[in-house]
Amino acid sequence: MVQKNKYSIIVVSIMGMVFAVAASCCHGEPPPSWSVKAVYTRVMASSKAGSDYDLNRDLFMQQLPGGEPVRLTDWAKHPLLAPYVGGPHWSPNGEHVLFMGSLKGHTVIMPQNDWPSYPWILDIQTKKLKLIGPTKDRWYMNVAWLPNQNEILARVVLGKRPQFYYYGDLQSDEVMSGGEARLVTINIKTGREKTIIRKLNPGRFFVFANDHKLIIYERYNDKLTLYNLARGKWRTLLRSAPLDVAAISPDGKRFAYYNKGVLRVCNIQTSKVQMLYNARDVYDRGGKLIWSPNGKWIVLRHSSGDITSIDPPVASSTSYLTLVDATSGKARLLLEDSRDFPIGWTRDSMNIILRHEEKTDDAFPNDTKTVLTAYPISAQGQASSVEIVGYQGGIDIAKP
Repeated sequence: MVQKNKYSIIVVSIMGMVFAVAASCCHGEPPPSWSVKAVYTRVMASSKAGSDYDLNRDLFMQQLPGGEPVRLTDWAKHPLLAPYVGGPHWSPNGEHVLFMGSLKGHTVIMPQNDWPSYPWILDIQTKKLKLIGPTKDRWYMNVAWLPNQNEILARVVLGKRPQFYYYGDLQSDEVMSGGEARLVTINIKTGREKTIIRKLNPGRFFVFANDHKLIIYERYNDKLTLYNLARGKWRTLLRSAPLDVAAISPDGKRFAYYNKGVLRVCNIQTSKVQMLYNARDVYDRGGKLIWSPNGKWIVLRHSSGDITSIDPPVASSTSYLTLVDATSGKARLLLEDSRDFPIGWTRDSMNIILRHEEKTDDAFPNDTKTVLTAYPISAQGQASSVEIVGYQGGIDIAKP
């Protein structure tokens, strides 16, 4: 494994949660200054230890590194919220958190995590919770914020219970069946629902949102379609663009996508495509792609070899973390054979926030932890990490 940073570990206990802050020991210099605001779910208790079907979870917020965890939800004291919450998403302005939560009296334990969950909004200042959108005969499969901050995007199935794997992310999903699937927007103040696509193709599809644009990728024909939310108009962006991972640039002008070792960028206005980076491995697949806040860089997590699984990679594959200049295409390998996934950047675009999970020696529910690392893009920079014990079920960091 290629690793240019070495750490010394300092362990502290804060409010019953254990953190290990890793400080670089190279040349006696302090680690880089970084700060992110994280929201995550933590297992509080379970009547069936080790089961993924009966976990009592609540949301926590924490300023990292060094901040104390703040409990945001307490399902036991809420009249409607049931003891399962997950998939938290910060609003673009960091004032609200969107998450999926079950309802007291509505929780049905079923195979493969497909119990009914509904979208909730939490106000960070007031700590007030609000259930949004209709609940009758609806199965919410994925939710995401729209950049206008007043609406969310949701994929719902009406009527018949669907068979699906729930990921809580509109950019990664499995084949579904059963019921009528729709793509809708929901106003967070009024709860009003507006249908964008009345009948979705039952195959895989991705949705990317930025500014007033939606880019919809249909796996079955590799077509990219642009939808203008303000005008309600559709336009074909690219007729054939196979992709594994993709993202819209922060300014909403470019669309980066990755497939079979090649990273390309499409000008959204003109549909002109530029090849940025070629990994020169036809078996290469992407696992994650994130633009830096200033739009100058793209960090890419990809794997090569005989790929049958990306997260986690199979033993016969090798995983890479690569930094690509979004204009010139010049690339630099940051990590090789790494289990870290990028989940965001620091505000100054100088550090990538990485995440991986580990097992601990503690008893359930504190037998897992997530490790967040601020990894500098400068060759002279030094990384630092923080550990959160007892984390399960989703984590997000506030947008820079």
